Amino acid sequence: MDKLLVMIMDLDMSRKKADIEGRTSRADSPRTPLIDIILDELAYSKDTVPLFLEIFSEPKWKLEIIVQYLWRYITKPSVRTRRTNNCTEDATFDEALKCFSNKTGTKSTIKKIGADVIQLLLAHGFQAQLLILSERNEDGNISEDKEEGAKTVVHFCQTLISAFESLISTDEHAEILSIGKEALFTAATIISMKS
Repeated sequence: MDKLLVMIMDLDMSRKKADIEGRTSRADSPRTPLIDIILDELAYSKDTVPLFLEIFSEPKWKLEIIVQYLWRYITKPSVRTRRTNNCTEDATFDEALKCFSNKTGTKSTIKKIGADVIQLLLAHGFQAQLLILSERNEDGNISEDKEEGAKTVVHFCQTLISAFESLISTDEHAEILSIGKEALFTAATIISMKS
């Protein structure tokens, strides 16, 4: 099932790229991209979020779905200009994590989707991001300078820990889920090894 979903999302991405380049016409039938359908289903039934995150394993698309899901609920700045108008397609997981440093925004996001769902999204996003970074590192694409690559990973881990701290301090009744504890332990271990 993963392979089919990935194949359809890759086709959607190719179509979007062709559309941007002006290589499509009106004769090409419009179709809702699969990622939008998945996001709508996850938004409609928050109970399916844990199951989907557990089953879907392709790191690139899993991370993309998590980032876009978070950006649906993260409070955006009230005053928006062309420069500050962040498009969800350009959003990164690191940017989403940084949004949890604002206590008001964190509280608003907790009200919309709940602390448990946020923890699941952060933990699975962290796992997916680490997998992507390790694959790039194996391919030699992460950074020519190993020290610079290590700083990037350490910064990413620190941002994750900060997001969890903000989440827990904002919602006093929230308890860290086991997957959240695993993500925090992994992040702390990486920081101690790379520092």
